[in-house]
Amino acid sequence: MQYTDVAWDFDGTLFDSYPRILDAFQAALADYGITEPDEHVLRHITVSIGQAAEYYRKTYQVEGDLFGSYQTHSADLRFDLVKPFAGSREVLEHIVRSGRRNHLYTHRGESTYAYLDYYGFTRYFSEIITAQNAFPSKPDPSALQYVIHTYSVGQLRLLMVGDRVIDLLAAKNAGQDACFYNSNHLDIPDCADYVIGEISEVLKLL
Repeated sequence: MQYTDVAWDFDGTLFDSYPRILDAFQAALADYGITEPDEHVLRHITVSIGQAAEYYRKTYQVEGDLFGSYQTHSADLRFDLVKPFAGSREVLEHIVRSGRRNHLYTHRGESTYAYLDYYGFTRYFSEIITAQNAFPSKPDPSALQYVIHTYSVGQLRLLMVGDRVIDLLAAKNAGQDACFYNSNHLDIPDCADYVIGEISEVLKLL
């Protein structure tokens, strides 16, 4: 398939940020006296941070705003814990040099720009969609449909790359193909058109 556009998730896809997310989520749990193994927490936050917060809120009958606590703890930028995956810069550069377009689609907020700017990644993207754009959350296809319309992307010409089921479903709901980057060694979703273990493998799909 000749893809003209590649849409990327941020956390766990282009950036190895789960060490930071896990750190902040564990701090939020500690605010309520909750102790859980890292492996258990990671399984939940790799599905959805919001769903993880709701799971632990119900499990421990937390009366406070657990998700809000997570947001507070995650607000500080930690460049030592949020870093691009090896090879991601080279892949983004190759896509741009080949005349294709990169787009970023993440639920992360304004910190997205801080990390992209810090690592010099911003210039690689034609469109950057974050929580600030207020699109419905994945797997709703609205954000990808916006990209498709704005850049006149043809049918099955956009490839969404993500590490979670909701990334893949957003692509499928938009009528496009989905690539699962198994950065956290999870079960492979049935909805994945492709599965990669290294970010550089995306180039083989183009």
